Amino acid sequence: MNALDFKFFHSPEGSASAEAGEQPPSAASRKHGASSHVRPVGGLLIDDGDKFLRIVERTSNVRRHRELYELLQSDDIQRFIPHQILISAWGDFGGLQLQRDVISGLPGLRTGLLHDCTMNGILGILYKRWLAENRQPLLLESANDAQSEYSNCTCKFHIFLQGKWSMLVHGVTNVRDGEVSLYVALRESPIVTGSVERFRLSVDPLIAQIDVAFRRVAALKSPTIAGHQESRASLPILSRREEEVLAVVAQGKTNSDAAKVFGVSAFTVKAHMQRIMRKLGAHNRTEAVAKFRNITESR
Repeated sequence: MNALDFKFFHSPEGSASAEAGEQPPSAASRKHGASSHVRPVGGLLIDDGDKFLRIVERTSNVRRHRELYELLQSDDIQRFIPHQILISAWGDFGGLQLQRDVISGLPGLRTGLLHDCTMNGILGILYKRWLAENRQPLLLESANDAQSEYSNCTCKFHIFLQGKWSMLVHGVTNVRDGEVSLYVALRESPIVTGSVERFRLSVDPLIAQIDVAFRRVAALKSPTIAGHQESRASLPILSRREEEVLAVVAQGKTNSDAAKVFGVSAFTVKAHMQRIMRKLGAHNRTEAVAKFRNITESR
């Protein structure tokens, strides 16, 4: 069966405000958002200040994609914006030059493994929807805001969309040139578990910091099929499943934990790990994870 794609309800079609080339809203118009309350300084409540300062400090130290991943998985970020997948998109939202970076701890969900994914159409729709909402944080739920359609894409992202999910869409606009970086956070359980108003207050400054972190590292380009195969030819050849198993083990999961993720036995996971260690010339799991991280970061 093909994976599912989606049409989002109430998607603006042909709306003047949804054109990719429109100018950013004026300072006056940005005051009229989802909330009419006066926001605390920076949009955060006072008791969130220490946590936010830690995020600012960690953001300033991001140099590599691994550090970006660790920042996004940190308790401080996850407290404000809990997510399993974060997608950064920028460029031509209405054409073929849209670029994206996907960061997730879930197996198979990272930029280099999604070069054939057809998610750009979904990102374009979400971008228009966000513009129509006056560039305010947009919260969507699978049950209420999207209807499924068949798609030929069978990647891990589309498989994730087959289940129940909660989504945050928000962006950062460069007022000087009108360019937008859009961020899409996804989670199987609700992203907002408390006050929606408090959540909305925290989104602006947090997405701004996440944007700063993304801009501190070079974009991971999605390789062509030929280029991807060529780059892999000079590296220890791990199967797609072995890469996925190693990604789970890298999170500190046991063989039993990984077995539950993939729906196999712990013995099967152990056999995968033994093959992985032989291919990488590693003596233990920790060394295998370290070697593979070095390989993937150099791709």
